[in-house]
Amino acid sequence: MALVQRLKDSGLVDRAFNHLVIGAHVPNAPRVCRWRRGHLHGGRRRMRYRRIMTSRLRRRSLPVAGFVAAAAMLVGCAPSIENLVRLSLADSIEEAQDSMWEHRGTIVTDPEVTIAELSLASDLRDGTDELDGNPLKLLALDKRGDSTTLTLLAFGGAQTGGGWWYEQRQGAVCFTLTFPRGEEIVETGPADCPSIPELDGIEDVVPLEELDVRITATKADYPDSVCQCYSGSECDCPGG
Repeated sequence: MALVQRLKDSGLVDRAFNHLVIGAHVPNAPRVCRWRRGHLHGGRRRMRYRRIMTSRLRRRSLPVAGFVAAAAMLVGCAPSIENLVRLSLADSIEEAQDSMWEHRGTIVTDPEVTIAELSLASDLRDGTDELDGNPLKLLALDKRGDSTTLTLLAFGGAQTGGGWWYEQRQGAVCFTLTFPRGEEIVETGPADCPSIPELDGIEDVVPLEELDVRITATKADYPDSVCQCYSGSECDCPGG
């Protein structure tokens, strides 16, 4: 137990888990025993983590995976795979918000053309997948009054452990994105998942209410990029 205490005091387990879950060490990150998505993101700043199941993360984490897993079991800090799936699903929803933010105006005025031409989601409304590789699926489109609402299906997943001892799990969530006309806002709401073949074999179909996810996306989430000029090139920045 003295070794366990030294591991906890040194912060090595916390730093290694930041590496495993986020994909890189985050300076001054809070203790990762708090498995809430806001902490992993450093509050609401959009520091994206890589999904646990990606090969790149597994390659980077392999040298410490066995040590950290053993230490985590001893100190009781390891997240459950169900929590990791929920983190992945929350990230998938925010990726959908991000991909559609700059097109919110045309989604209101001409949603069918916008979604099809920009491949924002695969259309499942006729019951068949277009097989275009898009992980985001369009289940319904409701255009009424001054807003358009999309009902969407997103997927996520996680893997823990490695070698002979690992667990893999997939998840899905259905939700709506509403785009009010003339407003710099996208609202996210819950939706029921239909019985479709795409959900066969998915272990966790999670309601939106169980996810720690951004519900309202606003202009504050997408600040303007800094305009920079470079020597020897034309400058379009205000004031030259």
